[in-house]
Amino acid sequence: STQSTWGEKEANEEKVAKETEEKERKEMDDAQNKMNKDTEQITRAESNLIQQQLEQQEAAKKLEKEKNEWEVARATLEKEKRDVEEALLKLQKETQEAENVRKIFEKEKAEWEASKLEAKENQRVVNEAEIKLQQEKIEQLAAAMVAEKERKEWE
Repeated sequence: STQSTWGEKEANEEKVAKETEEKERKEMDDAQNKMNKDTEQITRAESNLIQQQLEQQEAAKKLEKEKNEWEVARATLEKEKRDVEEALLKLQKETQEAENVRKIFEKEKAEWEASKLEAKENQRVVNEAEIKLQQEKIEQLAAAMVAEKERKEWE
């Protein structure tokens, strides 16, 4: 009877040891599964983080490229503005020069008109003097004829 109790006891202890071993194995498997899940989540999070970093780098490169394009466009616009301002100054200078030439021309034209009037006036004075001279010659001739006629009448 002791033997059968001993056998039962041994069988019982074996059963308990087996159950304990299965329980520990199950706990280890559960812990391993949880660790695998955690590792998978960490890997996924790292992958997402790397993806976000790559996207941010791409966005930063794109922004830098756009900034450079804007800088080039701004520099081009500033150069065009300077070119327009220079052209405007040149045009203003040319306009001033043209205005000066016009004033000189107007002055010379007025002087020419005045000299033309003066020449006409001089010609009129000359013509009047010639007419007076002709009238005086006619009067002298008439006086000479009258004198000649009177002298003949006296003779």
